[in-house]
Amino acid sequence: MTSYKVLEFYSGIGGMHWALQGAGYHNTEVTAMEINDVANRVYKTNFPSIKLLQRNITSLSINEFETWKPDMLLMSPPCQPYTRVGLKRGTSDPRSFSFHHILDILGASKHKPNYFLLENVKGFEEFGTEKLHATLRLCGYHFQEFLLSPHQFGIPNSRLRFYLLAKQNHLPFSFPVQSEIWTTMPLRKESVATFKIGSILDEEAAEDPTLLIPENILLKHADILDIVGPESERSCCFTKAYSRFVEGTGSILCPLGLRKVEEVFKDMPGSTEKITSLKSLKLRYFSPKEVSRLMSFPDEFCIPPSVTRKQAYQLLGNSINVSVVSQLIKLLCKNDPG
Repeated sequence: MTSYKVLEFYSGIGGMHWALQGAGYHNTEVTAMEINDVANRVYKTNFPSIKLLQRNITSLSINEFETWKPDMLLMSPPCQPYTRVGLKRGTSDPRSFSFHHILDILGASKHKPNYFLLENVKGFEEFGTEKLHATLRLCGYHFQEFLLSPHQFGIPNSRLRFYLLAKQNHLPFSFPVQSEIWTTMPLRKESVATFKIGSILDEEAAEDPTLLIPENILLKHADILDIVGPESERSCCFTKAYSRFVEGTGSILCPLGLRKVEEVFKDMPGSTEKITSLKSLKLRYFSPKEVSRLMSFPDEFCIPPSVTRKQAYQLLGNSINVSVVSQLIKLLCKNDPG
């Protein structure tokens, strides 16, 4: 298989690198750029020999870029400018400046990488693509956009994300490129969940009392918790606020199963006995290891002990689904020479 020189922007905990390996590119030369020192600690733990640059992307020069001559650009820019919580300020948000610097470098450089892959939140397609499209066309790329979620790939987790695949015009895609955003994967049948939540559960997490939902949250917010069981074939998107906020940040596990949940909620006693009934469900947070499995990180993926659980949730919430991106990298490079 062809070995590429890859430049991985906003490299985080190495999700794109794992996706490259999942796509079969094990001997790829990767240069990664990330300013977050905690994320870099995780990345270095998993890829000790990686060329990892802890610096602001806006410090990247055209000369450096042309010296490196990457074949492929991978990136997941900050999502806050394109989210509801981030006020959807798009290009006017300072957090988008580094991304626009990348586009400026690409536009001005004599070297044009053959491949380009971008991941971001749903909403990016509305507020973040005008300059991106213009730059790619100016630089001789054709591209296809997608909105995809892991559950379409047999993974029991929802994480709808925007993806853009681009390649130089002389390299044809293996499918007909269209101007509209695709919501399915070309050349691939849709899949139902092929495994249940129970298959990713960790024995150590099951015995960890610090993962149990606190009593005050049970009393105040039990009705809005998204509860799943070992038999479930779904879970909600895990965000960087998981375990800090209750609603919309990720699912909660009932190890006893959903039937037990239904029984307890159906016969919920008065307030004096309510907490006893709720505690009997043994509701708990998914551990970082379990969240990483739902995001398709391999079991050898390691978060060092120096990283706190809160930090681990934040890093995972900002990362990608490795399996989905692996499939997209395969699609991007399919049938190309070499």
